[in-house]
Amino acid sequence: MEQKYSLPARLKAARKAAGFKTLKEFVEAHKIPPSTYSQHETGRRMPNDEFLQRYAKLLQVNLNWLKLGKGDPYTSKQETINNKNILQEELLDLSEWKSAITPTAIIQESLLAEILKQLLESHTTTALSVKTIANAAAGIYADIVSVEPSPAMQIKLVRTAVLAFKRYLVA
Repeated sequence: MEQKYSLPARLKAARKAAGFKTLKEFVEAHKIPPSTYSQHETGRRMPNDEFLQRYAKLLQVNLNWLKLGKGDPYTSKQETINNKNILQEELLDLSEWKSAITPTAIIQESLLAEILKQLLESHTTTALSVKTIANAAAGIYADIVSVEPSPAMQIKLVRTAVLAFKRYLVA
């Protein structure tokens, strides 16, 4: 059975297979804004076709595979046994990590509700799309739960995170 991997997982695996152990190495070598690439690789923001074409070329993988997960990652000309092995190992590592957390991942409704409430309250004068608000909420939620295990402290961090997002919009 063929296993489907997310675009961020394919992007990270391709980067590592191309010899860039860290995100920093890759963005510095190719003059890509670190925050942009980081958001693409973590799935916080999906890259557009222009970025996908650029990444496919830089990482020497097939665009169709990178974008949709269809077909072989490499053409026979581009493929090396070492790159293909690294790519497969990375994808397996990522899928094992994801399967280890997915069944137990429970959304904390009170935290998400508080994030949305504060985002909506603080941006009543700014015309933000639903997608922008949803992306901001998801990003803030992920950041908070990754750094703070205490639900009480998580709620306290929401105000700071929303203010940071607001400052980001103004900048």
